[in-house]
Amino acid sequence: MQLPFYNKISLQQQHVSLETLSEHDFSQLKKIGVNPKLWRYMSSQYTTSEALEKYLYSFLKNHKERSMIPVCIKDNSSQKAIGMTCIGNINNEKNEVELGWTWIEEAYQKTSTNRIVKLLMLNYIFNELNCNKVVFRVNEKNNISMRSLEKIGASFNGITEIYVAETKQTVGVANYCIQKKEWKSSLEAKLQKLITAYNS
Repeated sequence: MQLPFYNKISLQQQHVSLETLSEHDFSQLKKIGVNPKLWRYMSSQYTTSEALEKYLYSFLKNHKERSMIPVCIKDNSSQKAIGMTCIGNINNEKNEVELGWTWIEEAYQKTSTNRIVKLLMLNYIFNELNCNKVVFRVNEKNNISMRSLEKIGASFNGITEIYVAETKQTVGVANYCIQKKEWKSSLEAKLQKLITAYNS
């Protein structure tokens, strides 16, 4: 599996656009990303402009090193950056990737935005990258994200305990996945129906 790291991602549906993260997005992301509520289930906190900028640059570095594909989430009407997501933990032998590192401006969290982002990204991963499996990892205390994954049909694969050196704490991570054959046979249509129902 050879991922097209330098092909620019440009996807859109309804009010959401997804584009490969660039330094030009930083100023808008820093304005909204310092909200502590966005990081409550993350292993690290990026609640200052300086910390968040360093975090964003780490994604550009990993992209350059071909270990991640970071994506900026934008509102179509304003073209404003409202969050980000990322493809990472690329396993060429198993032909699988992780979709995660996702955060969205608080004002958009109770809309269909997150589901549209998942629909666009999963279609991109399965259709354009031709991966066989997508993995999701969520803090076990983040019940909203866990229920969201279960609602779209992701399979639960247990809890993994991870030690975070920065905080000197052990965090329980819930593991989920979606297989390509499941996505093609039923889950893509299921997610699309959830989006349609929410917007109707």
